[in-house]
Amino acid sequence: MIMKQCNVAGCPEDALPGKPKCVRHGKSINKNRGSSTKQGYDSKWQRARLQHLRKEPFCRECKKLANVVDHIIPHRGDMALFWDRSNWQSLCKACHDLKTLKDGK
Repeated sequence: MIMKQCNVAGCPEDALPGKPKCVRHGKSINKNRGSSTKQGYDSKWQRARLQHLRKEPFCRECKKLANVVDHIIPHRGDMALFWDRSNWQSLCKACHDLKTLKDGK
């Protein structure tokens, strides 16, 4: 397996497999984001997520059964974009993980 360098400017460490950042930078970014609840993924989100998956049960990419509601444009804390249902799409976990990797999260 070919190792890639962490994509944080000036960091000499190897990135984690399948991730854009090394252990140190990956954790610091996640720590700064706060808990999933603080990011808006609370019980209100869980209800809206289930409602969306009932309306759109198949992955937009591969057409398998979806289990993730993805924000097409990453909201990055913008709660108006977070709750904009036109910015939601149903994906299976594999397609969501691939999209997340491409988005550089």
